[in-house]
Amino acid sequence: MAIERLGHYRLLERIGAGGMGEVYRARDERLDRDVAIKILPLDAQDDLRARDRLLEEARSASQLNHSHICTIYEVNEEGGVAFIAMEYVAGRSLSAIIPPEGLPTEQVVRYGTQIADALGHAHHRRIVHRDLKPANVTVTPDGIAKVLDFGLATRLRPEELEAVTVSQVKLGESEPLAGTLPYMAPEQLRGDPADARSDIWALGVLLYEMASGHRPFSGRSGFELTSAILRDPPPPLPDHVSAGLAGVVRKCMLKDPAARYQSAGEVRSAMETLEPTAVSRPALPEARASVRPRMAPLTSPRQRLLLISGFLAILVVAGVSMLLWTSRVARVTAWTQLSFSGRVVTSPLATDGSRIYFTAVKDQVVGPAYVSIAGGDQVLMAVPPRPAVLLHISPDGSVLLVYEPGAGERSDEGYLWLVPTAGGGPRRLGSTGGHDGA
Repeated sequence: MAIERLGHYRLLERIGAGGMGEVYRARDERLDRDVAIKILPLDAQDDLRARDRLLEEARSASQLNHSHICTIYEVNEEGGVAFIAMEYVAGRSLSAIIPPEGLPTEQVVRYGTQIADALGHAHHRRIVHRDLKPANVTVTPDGIAKVLDFGLATRLRPEELEAVTVSQVKLGESEPLAGTLPYMAPEQLRGDPADARSDIWALGVLLYEMASGHRPFSGRSGFELTSAILRDPPPPLPDHVSAGLAGVVRKCMLKDPAARYQSAGEVRSAMETLEPTAVSRPALPEARASVRPRMAPLTSPRQRLLLISGFLAILVVAGVSMLLWTSRVARVTAWTQLSFSGRVVTSPLATDGSRIYFTAVKDQVVGPAYVSIAGGDQVLMAVPPRPAVLLHISPDGSVLLVYEPGAGERSDEGYLWLVPTAGGGPRRLGSTGGHDGA
């Protein structure tokens, strides 16, 4: 398209093109900054219904504000040309940096954690990507992954799926199938609406591709590829991929949406357990060994007798104490580690019989979290007041009592909330004069 200007945006160069139109680097002359301009494709410009739907989805996605999501600045029309102005992200697409043998595990975990964090932010606001793939992720020179095109999934044309049954995928109805075929979840191909778990499937495919260098499913035609996605298990990952990472990928790509991770937060928690710890024990200086005090030799028979008598007395007291302790207190015979993130904050622990609730910190935000009593992923609860600290649980395990400390000039005043454990909105009980007054 021979367009040099759209409103106060001056187009500089074309930097990409695809099913959703052409993308240009442009100069925002009003705010004096570089932006990316996406001009919607001609068929969408002519189809008023399709254009309005795309623009409405872009307006919804513009509500997202996250460090790993490309920000949408403006959705507008100029001279009959519909366009979207968004953050210009310098870097390379993930598809361009994945080598044939796959990325190192630490990079897969780092990018995967960042992408899962971005998905969690969007899903919490009821926005589903529907077209997550390496081409829609840009990695900056600093190693930061940015997810692009939230809510702007490409609509597949019927011929792209070839022999897939039209009635099965509802291609002829008002809501066309959206996405990129190799990354689409089985339920999408069956014609069911995409939800957050469909994005989790796509994240699993993306993780598989990052780790191995190739996609899990392939075919000589759309029909063969669709059949593989619907019926075949993903091939095992290469031997160099850790068992932990392979387990995360496998759970993301379970055919049944109900069996997958149910939230992107769960995926992120699982990925965080794979990150190598940065904490190491400092070595003691060698010089300290030379200044350790030494006991004077016991030369007197009286000194030796006193030492032996004292040692025997200690043994007797210890034996009696042990006998009394073990007769009154149950002994711990085994223990199981339930949390692996290292982000549990000291606080009361509570349980409803199936979960253990506690206070945790994530992205420097403190809030109530839980983990299954069988172990597994630590999940930070989606509670509006943040920071918040768990105080107690109701006798029937249905409600948590949570404390929200005050801030700023009202730092001495806090609020008490009731948070249902089964989900639902919290209810504020009232304010307090401070944590001790709760």
